[in-house]
Amino acid sequence: MAGLVLAVIAGICGLIFLYKQREHPMLGKVWLFIKGMFDGLASIGRLNNPVLFIFYSILIWVMYF
Repeated sequence: MAGLVLAVIAGICGLIFLYKQREHPMLGKVWLFIKGMFDGLASIGRLNNPVLFIFYSILIWVMYF
């Protein structure tokens, strides 16, 4: 449990660091990638049927494996 808490705190600190260093050429690209991932996840909420979208996505991955 302590390891999970430590990992969450380290992740939050890492995101804060990336946010503050977003003007750096390389770190800026990492920040834009992470921001794009969050924007993509947020767009799921704007779908007409997000549960069906998630179900189909999982089904596609299960069939892939």
